[in-house]
Amino acid sequence: MAPEDDVFTSQPSILVVDDDPVLTMLIGGILAQTGKIHTARSGAEGLEMARDLVPDLILLDVQMPGQDGFDVISELKMDPGLRHIPVIFITGEVIPEIESHCLEAGGADYIAKPVTPRVLQARARTHLLLKQQADMLADLSYLDTMTGAINVGAFEQQLDSECSRAALYGRPVSLLLVDIDSFGAYNQTYGFAAGDDVLVAVAKAAKSAAVRPGDLVGRTSGHQFEVLLPEVGATEAARAADGIRVAVEQLGLRNSGSKSGDLVTVSIGVASAVAGTDAAALRRAAGTALAVAQGSGGNRVNVADPM
Repeated sequence: MAPEDDVFTSQPSILVVDDDPVLTMLIGGILAQTGKIHTARSGAEGLEMARDLVPDLILLDVQMPGQDGFDVISELKMDPGLRHIPVIFITGEVIPEIESHCLEAGGADYIAKPVTPRVLQARARTHLLLKQQADMLADLSYLDTMTGAINVGAFEQQLDSECSRAALYGRPVSLLLVDIDSFGAYNQTYGFAAGDDVLVAVAKAAKSAAVRPGDLVGRTSGHQFEVLLPEVGATEAARAADGIRVAVEQLGLRNSGSKSGDLVTVSIGVASAVAGTDAAALRRAAGTALAVAQGSGGNRVNVADPM
């Protein structure tokens, strides 16, 4: 890897969407040292791969059969999880009308065919670096500094967006409310510094269930976390919740004041929507499920009826 590639903390992901296999192979070779290359041969395939991969950069051919580049970018910009990915258009016609259309559609840049290797490398690296910097700034403004979870404002915004998207496309979405059992007693017995360590440990356990693109863990109150799982139904969400519960229990942190045993544990309420609902209703259902779990002794998962 060239020295200038060291600015990237991990290998960026680049999606190339072009129906020309020769050009796709050429671009892959040129950018092989810049990032991990993924390829799609149509607009529809490109959209599907973008949703699965959430790449750091998309190279998008303007002219393709079926959905052309402008159709594809229009759908990308409508998706909250994909709209911030920079798109470089690849066009065979560099005329003012095409250039302006590429930029007005939301493209970050455009490259003319035939592709010049040095130009492609320079522009790809520029937009990858800009995205990395934007992501770092976003992290600073969105993260709870103690636990690394998303803060309440950012989490609520994303929850609203995912509930709207799920309703629009008829897709499932699930929410987990994770509350630390007898946390007040823990702080009184062991002190607030130890309590902070517990918060960090529980956040880490929650993140172990949120591993797919689009999954989020938010710290939404002093000792409560929420886990957003887009495209996940009740059965899988319950499994993820129990994974968090077990992970926290296996930390083996003592809590002599706990009503659910002598260890730090969590109770989790799970709510899933399969036919579309708003964020407030989903959170109410998860909150009710959490109250039942806590009222039943804690250290357990309770699942609300599907909405």
